[in-house]
Amino acid sequence: MKCREFISEALSIPMKAFRENEQLYEKFGKEDPFWAVLTQKQYKGTDIDLEKFFATGRNDISYHLEKIEEINLSLSKHKCLDFGCGVGRLSNALAEYFEQVYALDVSSSMIEKAESLRKHGNIEFVLNKEPNLEVFEDETFDFVFTDKTLQHIPYPQSKTYIAEFLRVLKPRGIIVFMVPDGRYYIEGSITHQFSQFYRDKLRPFFKKLRGKPPVQIHPFSKRKIEEIVAHYNGKILQTEIDQAYLNSKRRTIPTFYWVVRADRPGKGF
Repeated sequence: MKCREFISEALSIPMKAFRENEQLYEKFGKEDPFWAVLTQKQYKGTDIDLEKFFATGRNDISYHLEKIEEINLSLSKHKCLDFGCGVGRLSNALAEYFEQVYALDVSSSMIEKAESLRKHGNIEFVLNKEPNLEVFEDETFDFVFTDKTLQHIPYPQSKTYIAEFLRVLKPRGIIVFMVPDGRYYIEGSITHQFSQFYRDKLRPFFKKLRGKPPVQIHPFSKRKIEEIVAHYNGKILQTEIDQAYLNSKRRTIPTFYWVVRADRPGKGF
């Protein structure tokens, strides 16, 4: 019985970590919403330069849309999804390009703040506390964008979301997402389980002891992303290190992925 209880507890850790992360961002949304989005001193607290803050979003979206043009892809500008919208830094920028923007977040306090700061009427802010995107039907979006969000979501929920991005994406639609690059582990192996336990439980615990917010950072190997994307009928077009980390000596470097979905299963891109 004790062995079964241990196994059951181990399997529940990722979901507990997911819920703990949700609670953390509910707290951030009430106390420090801007710093939670951009962890820089100038965005600490609520008395910040809002124009400068939202300008960073416009710059980021402009950069990534220009990258799509460089790849010579045609992108429809009807519907897009901003996954992990926070206070709407990127949502408002996307609204300048797309007819309809759906901005989704797990935190109700973040959504409330985003609503109060909205700059455009073509944004629909969506609260979603589930570890999936079942709130949206298949083939809903032309474009899915997420930055600085997947890195905070524990595995396997992060894996589920990548699969869900491809499900809700229209054929030949495009996804851009960022995750810190990490080591490849065989799923279910001892090393994989230990790594997950360390990221989900031990690292946040030690951060709390040092008086730091228990923000979780979960690396994701390129090989694993390639496997997931290929399995769900997608193709990685390009990867690029986040420009802010080009000279970084960190072990896990934030990396952007540009992904396209096939016209139909088994067909070309």
